[in-house]
Amino acid sequence: MDYDKAQDVIITILEVTTSMLKEIKKLRGIFVKAKK
Repeated sequence: MDYDKAQDVIITILEVTTSMLKEIKKLRGIFVKAKK
């Protein structure tokens, strides 16, 4: 069992998810402005 490896994978996934959520928020803001 590589505990450190599993931890690294979890941290990487969390970082990717948070960055993706930020990008989605940016895109949503652009779409809202475009609709107006």
